[in-house]
Amino acid sequence: MHLIRVSIHRECDCPEGAIPMSACPLAHSLHRMYIPHHTTPYFGGKPMRKGISALLLLPLVLLAACGGPSLTTPLVISEVQAGATGDNNYEFIELYNNTEEPLDLAGYRLTYRLPTGEEKILLYTWEESTIVPPHGHYLLVRAGVDIGVVPDGEFDQPLNTRSGSLTLLDPAGQAADRLAWGDAPDLAEGRPAPSLENDLSLERRPGGEEGNGRDTDDNRSDFALNPAPNPQNTGSLPTPAEAERLLVALSAPGSVEPGATFDYRLEVTNETGTAVHQVELAFTLPASLTLLSASDDGETAGQQVRWTLLELADGATAARTVTVQAPLTYLTLQAGDYTAQAADWPRPAFGAPVRTRVEGGVLPIGTARTLMGRQVTVEGVATMYTGGYYAGTNNAKFYLQDRTGGIQIQCFDENGEPPVVTLGDRVRVTGEVGVYRNSVQIVPNSNPDDVVILGQTEVPPPQEMTVDQLLNDPTGPGRLIAATGQATRIEEFTYSYEIDLTDEMGNTLLVYVDKLTGLDLSVEGMDVGHRYTIAGIAEMYDQTLELKPRIPADLVQVHPPVLAMTGDAPVNARPGAVLPYTLTVTNHTDHPFTNVVVTSTLPTENAALAEVGDEGVLAGDVLSWTLPTLPAGRAVGLHFAVTVTGQSGVVALPSYAAWASEW
Repeated sequence: MHLIRVSIHRECDCPEGAIPMSACPLAHSLHRMYIPHHTTPYFGGKPMRKGISALLLLPLVLLAACGGPSLTTPLVISEVQAGATGDNNYEFIELYNNTEEPLDLAGYRLTYRLPTGEEKILLYTWEESTIVPPHGHYLLVRAGVDIGVVPDGEFDQPLNTRSGSLTLLDPAGQAADRLAWGDAPDLAEGRPAPSLENDLSLERRPGGEEGNGRDTDDNRSDFALNPAPNPQNTGSLPTPAEAERLLVALSAPGSVEPGATFDYRLEVTNETGTAVHQVELAFTLPASLTLLSASDDGETAGQQVRWTLLELADGATAARTVTVQAPLTYLTLQAGDYTAQAADWPRPAFGAPVRTRVEGGVLPIGTARTLMGRQVTVEGVATMYTGGYYAGTNNAKFYLQDRTGGIQIQCFDENGEPPVVTLGDRVRVTGEVGVYRNSVQIVPNSNPDDVVILGQTEVPPPQEMTVDQLLNDPTGPGRLIAATGQATRIEEFTYSYEIDLTDEMGNTLLVYVDKLTGLDLSVEGMDVGHRYTIAGIAEMYDQTLELKPRIPADLVQVHPPVLAMTGDAPVNARPGAVLPYTLTVTNHTDHPFTNVVVTSTLPTENAALAEVGDEGVLAGDVLSWTLPTLPAGRAVGLHFAVTVTGQSGVVALPSYAAWASEW
């Protein structure tokens, strides 16, 4: 004979009559059927093959009473709340480890689905190793909501109170657990749990200090509405509670400023009833922190610190500290990866996550540019004054820069009288980071209070970049930059000038000159085809990067490397007037010149020499000057004057020249 075990579905006394075997523990009865060799078993009273008899023995083995738990499910959804009176975002989802061993959530996913839609919404993914303690919990909370318990993680999707479904998927993509409530029968394990209500949670039975281990694969049997929700995280005490245990706890300041130094304090307490030995404390820091030191010769490896206590007496507490530095940005640090494990105690201790907000203080400008919609405080040197760039009627804008970047400060008159800022002012600004026409800016809430001029300092020199570098560097906007190229277009508009600055590779940068800067004469003195080094604030305007000059010194013609000579005199003069001449000799090379000689032939008619300056010497009708040295990049002006003797006509300077020992 062969022995075949067959599970038989039968009616039970569960509410609403017969339910699927997966939802009724009583249906998990085993019957033994003895079948003679070469016969066919039959089920339900009719043989599968006529003429063959079988002996059926039915000793019933009852495994569980109806309504009790069936096989243990290691990880389950244990409690859900979807709103509170006056706050529909007061939501949390809790998981429970229904085993004696730590469980790792790495690779698990949690999805949400409404009964009216086919789409599964991904609520949360555990991408890294995340431990849930034995008989412990893991807490997810709606992002930005304070429920009085520090969450282990956050989710953004709102939950529907009337009906919905949560599915916990294991790393293989199989459903580890499912909870549906309200009108969602097709999404439930067995029958759906009751609809959620504000201020109530659905908690898995038995609940409270007895834990959340019941799992009969029937949501209605396993869950009950709880008028006193009790969200628990990985640091909450195990349930059912243990009388003898190790405890571990972490503490840190609730808030620190960016870049501040602070301590984490780790404590382990022995409540096992006996001394424990070789107690290992392990603490992994949040990745954005800089580890500075660890007390008591803690061993460090990357972001992890370990200590080993040789012995910890019963009732004793040992403490260790880690000193860290906060990052130079605003964020919330969450430290929750820390444990205590003794060599002669079977169960490790896990602690609750600890949050520290990095807020306040002064941020680097480069960091502030990334914090859209956040209130920030920055300090820097004014690289652009108010009144030079159009900012709207009665408004003002200026630019600040520090070693990490630059940014526009837009001051609206509705927020108080805009400040007057000059080049070189050191300014502290508090306001909201935003974007206008693709330009990142800070808008102070109150101009008198949020824009504070701290003093004066030197304006940083422009950062020299090629046209190609500037066009492709995402850190350029907001900074004071200088670029060199050929002016291939100079065009005047009602309120501005535009100059195309083109490099040798054909890359073109738009130079935008606001007429409020008063640079009209400087631009009108420029010529297409000449090379210029142009400095100014680099800034985005919609999809175009612009370089915006501020002062005349920002527009400099680039000459070939020569010894150059220019002459200057008034265009018109009256008879008898003294007509001044200035001869300028310039060294456009990278090396000094010596024994520089400058000469000029005097006018041949309508003028007579009146005076000679700068130790010039007259020989016949030729004036000359000798300069012992002319440094690289320097220019020297030499002067003389003539008296207009004619009644009409032209006073012409026939020739002038310069040379040097090296030129």
